[in-house]
Amino acid sequence: KAPTNIQGVYNEIGQLATATNHRTKAKKLVRNMQDKIAKTIRKYRAPNVRIFHEIDNTYYTATSNTFIGKVYKDFGAVNIADAASGADSSGYPQLSAEYLLKSDPQVIFLADAQYGTTAESVSKRAGWSQISAVKNQKIVELPADIPSRWGPRLVDFYKLIGAALAKVS
Repeated sequence: KAPTNIQGVYNEIGQLATATNHRTKAKKLVRNMQDKIAKTIRKYRAPNVRIFHEIDNTYYTATSNTFIGKVYKDFGAVNIADAASGADSSGYPQLSAEYLLKSDPQVIFLADAQYGTTAESVSKRAGWSQISAVKNQKIVELPADIPSRWGPRLVDFYKLIGAALAKVS
């Protein structure tokens, strides 16, 4: 099973290390990841910045109860999907355009950029020119491999999110 939290990532690295007889290297890797993630969170803390993480162009998203959502929460960001979380018990609700406009995210993260969704195409959506993230050009096209691969690249995901949030707070 895929890890559901950061500790699960560290545990998975440990399990792989045990299976391949690389426990010492894995312990060093995990400590290095923990240090880099902690430093990144301290450096880029962004309390109360409203975010929207778009999984696809039909407005599916991830709440703070998901692995992805917990990354944003670590920085203190406010995930606009959390208020709609009752609509979906899995933590991946589908929001409406009206809800998004009303919630007015300050930063939009596009996990669907690999499928052709761009900052430009998002800015052309009906009514979206009124969203703070669009007005202020705070739309982040996430690279395909970083937000969806839980392992050493998790550090890169934290750095990417932190740097984007720092431009708003």
